[in-house]
Amino acid sequence: MILFGAVLVLAGLFSYFMGETAVFGLEPDVVGLSLLVLGGVVLAVAVARRVRARRDSPETEPIGGPVRRLRAVPRLIRSAGREYPGMRRRHLALWALAVVYLISPVDLIPAFLPIIGFTDDAALLFWLLGDVSAHSGRFLNWERRRGPSTEISAGSRPEAGRDESEPPAS
Repeated sequence: MILFGAVLVLAGLFSYFMGETAVFGLEPDVVGLSLLVLGGVVLAVAVARRVRARRDSPETEPIGGPVRRLRAVPRLIRSAGREYPGMRRRHLALWALAVVYLISPVDLIPAFLPIIGFTDDAALLFWLLGDVSAHSGRFLNWERRRGPSTEISAGSRPEAGRDESEPPAS
């Protein structure tokens, strides 16, 4: 998201200082200032999220690579709101709305506008990918801290710290 904000700021600077022709009736300085403001907001949100994430305890720190996180998404969706306390069903609804908006042909900012027309879709896509990655990484950490799956019965697993060759303590 920081990279996307930086690209918007650079596009705004370029349009403001180097733009010579109007874009759909808008002067280059208006387009440039709009992109600068949008990029600044995206950068501010991204930096605030990064600072907030660093303040979180190591228990909520995301773990796992991209492939592991992607494989964890179905389990995260099944566990959200029931077993896994780190994500509510409302957040899943936001993900679903974002996917529907990305797929639908209706946009807040028409796609035929150069640069600006794709920013709403790109910003939403970057948010969705980043949020899914962060939540699935936290879910993997939660699974790791929770220990072995609760689906395994207690009698089929050796007690912690006990050698299997020893008889059980009575």
